Amino acid sequence: MVLTPHPSAPDNHKVIPLWINGSAYPFSNNDTLFPITSSLSNKPLHYAISSTAETASKACDAAATAFKTWRSTTPLHRRSLLLKAADIIEARSQALAASQIAETSCPQRFADKNVQLGISTLREVAAATSEI
Repeated sequence: MVLTPHPSAPDNHKVIPLWINGSAYPFSNNDTLFPITSSLSNKPLHYAISSTAETASKACDAAATAFKTWRSTTPLHRRSLLLKAADIIEARSQALAASQIAETSCPQRFADKNVQLGISTLREVAAATSEI
């Protein structure tokens, strides 16, 4: 997870930025932050930024542009990218499960299963790229 400092974040907590067109969208002093709070401690773990209509529109435009590129790729290339994503998630599975537990207070087993289902789904979709 990408967490970065933000000038408006209380207590120097990190902030999850908006991710648009492959990179973190620049922070603004007008950003509206909201806490991601642990249900166990009732304390903020970090913050996230609320999107504005303008940033949401930019994200939609970037996604539409990315889709134009994606739809022109070969099934082999798509399969390769999906398998790479699954490998990255698998390599970071412990950290992803830990984040889920911290944010939702779910049991370890539930978090581990969610991460594994995500990995399995990506690999299954990758296997079907030549059929879709």
